[in-house]
Amino acid sequence: MEANIDNPLYSTKYGKYYVGNCENVLGKLNLLGKVNLIITSPPFPLNSKKKYGNFSGEEYLHWFGNLAEVFSKLLTPDGSIVIELGNAW
Repeated sequence: MEANIDNPLYSTKYGKYYVGNCENVLGKLNLLGKVNLIITSPPFPLNSKKKYGNFSGEEYLHWFGNLAEVFSKLLTPDGSIVIELGNAW
């Protein structure tokens, strides 16, 4: 899903809510060191391909591992990350 950074899904005076591929969205925003909270529910490494394009195996580990560096650069010193990994089998 391609996010439009000029038109977030939801916005308040406290922040904005985007839906989309995090690599695409985060690459378009100037947020380095400005984010207090990251909440994400990444695609799960399922054995069956889904229409949203989930990865599996080593490809998933590589993709997911690279997000740690991306997210850490965005966070403020007291920021937090919440990752919902679900209970997929």
